Amino acid sequence: MERLEKRGQGLENFKKYNFVFYIIILFITILATFPFYRGNFHAGNDFAFNYARVMSTISALKDGQIIPQFDPNALSGFGYAWNEFYGPLPTYFISVIKFIVRSWSLSFALFYSLCLFISGVLIFNFSSFLLKDHTNSKLFGLLAVALFTFSNSTYINLYYYANPSQPLALLFVILLFWGMTKMFNKRSFAAFLMVAFGAAGLPLSHTVTTICTLPFVLLYLLFLIIKKGNLKENIKIIGLGFLSVTSAIGLSAFFLFPLLENLKSGIYNVSNSDFSRSFGWNNIAYFQGKWEPLYKIEFSYYKFPSLLFVFIVLFIFIFSLINFKKTNAKYSLIFSCFSLVLVLMQLPIFPWKLFSVFTIVQDPARFSTLFGLFSALSLVLILPILLDKISGKTSYYLTISLLVIFSILGFTEFRNRIQKGSQPLFASAQSLLNKTPFNYMENPDSIAIGEYLPQVIGSHN
Repeated sequence: MERLEKRGQGLENFKKYNFVFYIIILFITILATFPFYRGNFHAGNDFAFNYARVMSTISALKDGQIIPQFDPNALSGFGYAWNEFYGPLPTYFISVIKFIVRSWSLSFALFYSLCLFISGVLIFNFSSFLLKDHTNSKLFGLLAVALFTFSNSTYINLYYYANPSQPLALLFVILLFWGMTKMFNKRSFAAFLMVAFGAAGLPLSHTVTTICTLPFVLLYLLFLIIKKGNLKENIKIIGLGFLSVTSAIGLSAFFLFPLLENLKSGIYNVSNSDFSRSFGWNNIAYFQGKWEPLYKIEFSYYKFPSLLFVFIVLFIFIFSLINFKKTNAKYSLIFSCFSLVLVLMQLPIFPWKLFSVFTIVQDPARFSTLFGLFSALSLVLILPILLDKISGKTSYYLTISLLVIFSILGFTEFRNRIQKGSQPLFASAQSLLNKTPFNYMENPDSIAIGEYLPQVIGSHN
């Protein structure tokens, strides 16, 4: 009985302890998404298109579609492929939130915050899982959250592209990588579900992010297989992983199969190679990186990570290589390697002609959406090795100091990115919806993007 009581108390203390960290993660999330709560819309990039996608989903639901895919009001009843090429999942969530709060700007703001908060919780637990044998694992997990939240990746997802699909897709990326790691540590039903839902959620959220993530998933899988070094066990894990992916295909089949059918049908402009080259799709000329981000500050306010943090990641890579025999260093090495590859993708020296298949994502910056996750994990996984020879109490206070310093530096840079890169793009929500030439309510076709129009109609924007 006493043992059971102690276990119960331990569980309660653990929950309370985690609860405090979750409150801090929520606070960090609010700092990163606060501009969206001023009653304004972000009017940059494909704002009108993403707004209309949600309107289209609501229209399809009113039409009686159980799984809303086509908008019956668009193109004179022909329908419009809102959710045939773009993953439909974000529009479902935003539609539900809009129904509850009755405000477009607030529904988008809450959706962004929810995605970022859940991503933070996942990174916190993923980091703590990898550092479970370390005393300050939860503090390191919190540091990973701060680094990720205030990274250029979060800025790109929320403010540069202004696309609700990308922050949701990244949430599933984290879930997928954690599930894979968990599966190779100990086979379990929880790991199976994490991989299945992560793999299913990615294409249902954002097709482009799925394409960008795929090569890193395969490389990480190869890393885990080599690290495990047990053929019999690897075969069992790969078999379980295959079942997870099969389940994922089943969960996302209502989107994936029509997507493949439409791509092969040749009905839409996206299937037209001449159109694709003209508008940037499959055009290698759009994949020529620039050197300016390395020495011109204004470039760093957009797609490129902080140059200081690039050097930190380079140091992490070298230090991880030196300490490769240690488990944490192995994980840190692979994640820092991924981070450096993402940086190289933005520079002229990257051989894109050898990887021309990825030009379908339109811009190397699309890959940068992963930098925040990989770089944050690489840093927090190597820190315990760096602090290994320092006494427990000193290590604890030093970890807190690093958390505070990186949080302040990260938030300052993140705020500068918003002010200098995106602040002018915020506009009053209602006035923007009234004045914009893209008015869904009056003319659903006005927001149509050329590549998703049938070829017989043309490519007007």
